[in-house]
Amino acid sequence: MQGFIHIAMYVDDLDALLERIKEAGWLPVGPPQRVEGGERDGLRLVYVRGPDGVTLEFLQPPARMKLTAGSELTSEVG
Repeated sequence: MQGFIHIAMYVDDLDALLERIKEAGWLPVGPPQRVEGGERDGLRLVYVRGPDGVTLEFLQPPARMKLTAGSELTSEVG
């Protein structure tokens, strides 16, 4: 399985973030997606690409997932 290295960050309001970063020239790679099923059910995410080609991932956890500084909700692929 091949992929790419990127930084992912959790945010409180994905829609508000998308509005702000579009003003700075960052564009979504695709529409926001929603995870269905499993422990991450309801999680929303989107990949964005900046004017310099850097790709970031932003994730908005569902209200039932209480994330605080130092939370251990991480994922690795491969």
